[in-house]
Amino acid sequence: MPELPEVETIVRALRKLIVGRSLSGVKVYRADIIKEGRSLIRRMGAEEIGEVWRRGKYVIIELSSGKHLLFHLGMTGRLIYSKPDAPLESHTHLRMALGKGEVRFSCQRRFGNVRLFGSRKGSEKFLSALGPDALEVSLSDFKSLLLRSKQKIKALLLDQRKIAGLGNIYSDEALFRAGIHPIRPAESLSQEEIKTLHRAIRNTLHKAIRHFGSSVSDYMRPDGSVGEFQYFHQVYRREGKPCGKCGALIKRMKFGGRSTYFCPNCQR
Repeated sequence: MPELPEVETIVRALRKLIVGRSLSGVKVYRADIIKEGRSLIRRMGAEEIGEVWRRGKYVIIELSSGKHLLFHLGMTGRLIYSKPDAPLESHTHLRMALGKGEVRFSCQRRFGNVRLFGSRKGSEKFLSALGPDALEVSLSDFKSLLLRSKQKIKALLLDQRKIAGLGNIYSDEALFRAGIHPIRPAESLSQEEIKTLHRAIRNTLHKAIRHFGSSVSDYMRPDGSVGEFQYFHQVYRREGKPCGKCGALIKRMKFGGRSTYFCPNCQR
């Protein structure tokens, strides 16, 4: 699933490609991927692309009319910038016509979705259900969140209502870098461990963004190229391989229905 670094990479690329461009129309191939604003999309006329930004794992495109178009990529979603006459990728569900180019939204497993709000107020109300962004949450707020939670630390990091943007990859990688076992109760972490984890999350995310995210399955950048951070993973999908710090074999366990990767020696 595309997480914060992948979505941030997509946003930065789209910002360069489409801001200021004229949107002449939107073609929807599967109406069920539109979770909000179907009638607004059907009535859309010519618009200009304003700003493009991210909140958690959502891509937000502001239009000149004040409407906000939100994309969530789910497990296999892609936002690709193509020429209008380029062959249509399988599972393409929506196309945004931008003159000599277009943005295409595809999602093989259809867990991704699109929402169109008539104003910033509508999108902000929807996004207010998310917790603070993982790159922006302050250390004091992070401490407060963890010390009053009985959740396992990995479950808390994955809960988008608590912290927005983290998923399986970067929670595993940050916990490894902080030396914290994924099933420890959040409230059991010491002040120093919380500080270390907060720093590890930020450092891991920033490094992943510098390397354009992780392409471990379906993720692609808008130009069709892949990310590079998968080559820097220290635990994710490295079961049975030696830990780069201590040499112990990386282990995998099922936690909350997901695979979790960790070093049994380095993480306590």
